[in-house]
Amino acid sequence: MLTKLALDLQRRVDLDDLLRMVVDRTSVLLGAAHASVRLLDPGGARLLAAYRTDEPQQSEPAEFKRGEGLVGWVAEHRDVLRSNDATNHEAFVPRPGTHVFDAFIGAPLLAGTECMGVLSALGKDIEFTEEDAAVIALVAAVCSPYLEIGRLSRLSQVDPLTGALNRRGLEDSFPEVTSETTVEPLSVIMADIDWFKRINDSYGHAAGDEVLKHVTRLLSESVRVGDPVVRYGGEEFLLVLPAVGLKRASWVAERARVAIASQPTPHGGNPIAATISLGVAERRPGESRGELLARADAALYEAKRSGRDRVCRST
Repeated sequence: MLTKLALDLQRRVDLDDLLRMVVDRTSVLLGAAHASVRLLDPGGARLLAAYRTDEPQQSEPAEFKRGEGLVGWVAEHRDVLRSNDATNHEAFVPRPGTHVFDAFIGAPLLAGTECMGVLSALGKDIEFTEEDAAVIALVAAVCSPYLEIGRLSRLSQVDPLTGALNRRGLEDSFPEVTSETTVEPLSVIMADIDWFKRINDSYGHAAGDEVLKHVTRLLSESVRVGDPVVRYGGEEFLLVLPAVGLKRASWVAERARVAIASQPTPHGGNPIAATISLGVAERRPGESRGELLARADAALYEAKRSGRDRVCRST
């Protein structure tokens, strides 16, 4: 199976496919029900869940800092950790909603001498052996170069501040549509934070950055997993909704508007209130991507012109 994994890695370039394959194969090789890959954020401080065998069952995975918890220990020490009494290990940190487990095993994913993430597995009523430790270390060593290439490619498509896609990510996730494109609903939402310059002037640019990140998170929670959320420029965002018509897209936009208006950005004891204006458009037959985005942008302008904190749609 390791030989097949090595061969399959050479044929795959998409990071999501790589992550899924590595985690699933690790789970099988170790006989563990739960396995995961956690990648360090661009700043190298936090380990974020990139893929888990149990992903459909848990929507909000626990997050660990480098050096925190068992996976954090692996990232900090860049070494394999195996424990069959994991909850009593000195590095263990409990997290609400996590699986009940006895055994833990993890290996660092290395890019040169630097750790970029952790491959790990959990077990209940099983024991990981020294042979298992050798296996997970080998899997991590074999897959690390491919994951690093995929990770760097992904980072080039992501806005480093908000984690939303950037313009390059938009090109890959929402390619140009043509008259030959399969006819199915496709809608887009252009969103812009109202009076954002006032927020920067009143609270400072660091607080403005926090507002941008907070709004990005709420926008991402308003759409389906996998629907592109793009930082289109400054405080403007684009949401792409495949297989969604105008009526449903307008509902999504209104949900996003309400979420942002009702959830101020935490800022010490003085939360920062913000609202957004949104323009919605559904692609017409034969319409180009540029024409579709222009209509959504015109609808956004109408929402701004007519009072902000509202949704307008192009019909």
